[in-house]
Amino acid sequence: MALGAALGVSGCGDDTVEPGEVEAGTAELGGPARGISITDVEVNQGAGVVVATAEDGWLDLEARNARLIHGRDSLVRFQVVLDDPAGWIPRSLTGVLRIEVPGQPTVVRTRDFVVEQDSDPRDLDEQFYFPLYADEALPGTKIHVELRETDASVDVSALGQGRTQVPANGEAATVGFGDVDLEMDIVIVPVHYTYFDPPRVPDITDEDLELLREGMLQQNPVQAVNITVRDEPIIYSQQITDLGTLLPMTRQARIADGAPPHVYYHAMIDVNGSAVNDVAGIAWLTGATQEDGDLRSAATVFHKRIIPADPEDPESEEVIQPPSNTVSTWVHEVGHNQGFRHVECQGATSANNDPSYPYEDGKLGIYGFGIRNFRIFAPSASHDYMSYCGNAWVSDWTWEKAHERVELLTGWGTAAPPSGPDGALTIEPSLASQREPALIGVLSVDGTETWTAMPAFPVVTPASTSALETVEFWADGALVDSAVAEVATLSDDRTRTLTVIIPPKARVSGAQGVAGGFELVRQDAQGQRRAVLLD
Repeated sequence: MALGAALGVSGCGDDTVEPGEVEAGTAELGGPARGISITDVEVNQGAGVVVATAEDGWLDLEARNARLIHGRDSLVRFQVVLDDPAGWIPRSLTGVLRIEVPGQPTVVRTRDFVVEQDSDPRDLDEQFYFPLYADEALPGTKIHVELRETDASVDVSALGQGRTQVPANGEAATVGFGDVDLEMDIVIVPVHYTYFDPPRVPDITDEDLELLREGMLQQNPVQAVNITVRDEPIIYSQQITDLGTLLPMTRQARIADGAPPHVYYHAMIDVNGSAVNDVAGIAWLTGATQEDGDLRSAATVFHKRIIPADPEDPESEEVIQPPSNTVSTWVHEVGHNQGFRHVECQGATSANNDPSYPYEDGKLGIYGFGIRNFRIFAPSASHDYMSYCGNAWVSDWTWEKAHERVELLTGWGTAAPPSGPDGALTIEPSLASQREPALIGVLSVDGTETWTAMPAFPVVTPASTSALETVEFWADGALVDSAVAEVATLSDDRTRTLTVIIPPKARVSGAQGVAGGFELVRQDAQGQRRAVLLD
């Protein structure tokens, strides 16, 4: 659905101009509105950016709360306040947006309605708003807004003249769209869950993919979200009790695919429910390095609620609802893959919260807007999507953090290595040379451990290892060697992963790099020892 059509932009009077625009100079407008003033002017691509205020006029880029990006649909709106509510004359007023795109004809969009009180920024029906389309959002684009009388026959001479155009000199001002290309590449890895009979594979339709794409697009500063569904699923045969056990398998899949470090891999599993032991999604928290590429792996429970047909009503039919919770979860978990910690909010317990989040109780602090679902998210009634609270959306703080990470990874993608002879992406030699056979263990909160041997794993850097967590390799009653572990806590704040590079003395030929003759023992930080059993 087009942004303008969904927002119901109309022309002057009762005429509807499709798609809500006319050439400059062709619309018959009344004089400047009286008794009313424009306050804030906002451009919203997901997180609201105030570009002008009554106090400071048009704001320089450095004075704004967040960046605007080129090539993205945007909402432009302004708020109004009555100069004297007691003397106000309710009547129709016309808001005007003039858009000057470099090298293109000037465009004017209008919206008129009866104004009875100050505008409410929480309600689009009670304010002046306009679409600015992706092909108009260019680095040099300028805009000007004004408020005019719709009906010149109404006597408003007793009302004072307020601030009815921004900028006040009548000239259009540069919006400040950036010039950086921003994209996200995500591979969905279906899980073939054979514990059930018959086995279950997520039924991800084209409509579901579009919901997933739009969910990620709306809350990230990007022009595009590119989603690919992996042809070969992960096979999971045991009963899953910890969603984190999918992460080593997902990580192994991306290694096998030779995925570049900017690509996210995301497993989707259908467990015939909305969560696994109350966990709907899980991910690694990654840094801003190419060496963390394999950690850009996550998993989400794919779930559609099914409302059965009423057996007493022969005309009723089964209703399959869209995977709305899945969409919210995967945005949150990819956020962890982008390096975002949790945001604390009242009434929802989360650990590893980011203390630098600027707004109290995890609230947005600004107005959010969905460029596809056309919803307004109020500053004090919505929470950042990295919190565990409901009515979640992207804050300007998270928008800025995402901009930095997306820009970095998009740059890597632009310089990605070419495809090999079989069409598969090749890994940079500098990264491939740092891969060694490894063991990875998932330590669940219930005390169970799942260990997997992997043939080509990134070398564990000293900064991420813990000398207190080790794995020993024994043969014939003698210690062959030992290795310290990379330790990480996953995004559920309770599941841990341990990764050890297999020492050269303990390596053998074969796909897994570990012989069945070795006995493996893990020693934890408290000195307790237990056998390691490979799947």
